[in-house]
Amino acid sequence: MCGKVASVATTSSYWFAPRPKNSAHQHPFLVFDCSDRLHLPLTRFGKEASGRVSQKTVQTYLYAIVPFFTYLDTDLWQIRADLHWNDSPSRIRQAVEDYLIQKLQCKVHPHRDGWKYVVITAGTRSSLRIFGRVETVLPGDAPAWGLRLPPSID
Repeated sequence: MCGKVASVATTSSYWFAPRPKNSAHQHPFLVFDCSDRLHLPLTRFGKEASGRVSQKTVQTYLYAIVPFFTYLDTDLWQIRADLHWNDSPSRIRQAVEDYLIQKLQCKVHPHRDGWKYVVITAGTRSSLRIFGRVETVLPGDAPAWGLRLPPSID
């Protein structure tokens, strides 16, 4: 859980920083978890995504997705469920739905074809559109989220 470990203070959320200009590793961003440990999968995501979209877009995607990773590590229900970012697609879909409802203040409705769609509300945060697009650049081994934005906000 994010917070304090022993007497060493840590951040309360995931965060990222641009690559130092003099480094040779070629990852455009370094992503860290709530305990300030390098999060290699998200760091690799930044590198892979930068091959498909601009660095500014990758930065925007990271700003949209790191709160979800923080949510997984800090939300009491997600912790009790022992949920992790790389769990089965069905577990991740449920966590994403919970996140959309609880944190982004959306409504999620079932579609007659079996998938669910996201409806914005007056309280929906503007990062929803970006969060919904991140899946399009996730690596092939990442779980499918199975949620779609209606065409009117896509």
